[in-house]
Amino acid sequence: MLGCLASTSKCLAGHDLFTQLVVSEQINTGLDRLQSPVSIGIPLPSTSEIQEINQLVLVGSTETQYQIKNRWPNGAIRWVLIDAIVDIPDEDGAITLQLTTGQAPPTGRLIAIEADEGFLLDTGKVQFEIAKEGPGILSQITVEGQKLLQNIPFSLSIGNELTPPKPSAPLSFKLEQNGPVKAVVSIEKSITS
Repeated sequence: MLGCLASTSKCLAGHDLFTQLVVSEQINTGLDRLQSPVSIGIPLPSTSEIQEINQLVLVGSTETQYQIKNRWPNGAIRWVLIDAIVDIPDEDGAITLQLTTGQAPPTGRLIAIEADEGFLLDTGKVQFEIAKEGPGILSQITVEGQKLLQNIPFSLSIGNELTPPKPSAPLSFKLEQNGPVKAVVSIEKSITS
């Protein structure tokens, strides 16, 4: 399990914002923790006047994705959700990330590829194919080039109960988020005949 500590935001010369984040392994496994996902919510001061996520850079992560969650009355970002991929070497058990501005953000490939008939979510080793419309969410799962499952039925989790979809009401899906760290496909509506 990963833990995260954040210091308060402060300004340094040449940067509008500088926040240090320490991500650490809570249990020493004796192994490097490579390509681990971490999500962090960070408050930003109204004085930073950062308006867009392309002004932010998380130094020390291999991939980063930002989402604005709230804004100050002056339009500056108040809360930002950061999803990142990090490598934590075993000898240190922790890494320090720096949220800042003034540097070119790294560019990463997008996880989801949208086609006319659906979406392909590619994590590298595993690919998920999702039809835009139909009775189920997953049409195929492929792991390292080998097709494992096709036309997979699914159920919806509502609270603590699983609810199977109604066979008479096909579903329609849309891509809500797409970035180098995560992609979100949601049910847009039930298609009734």
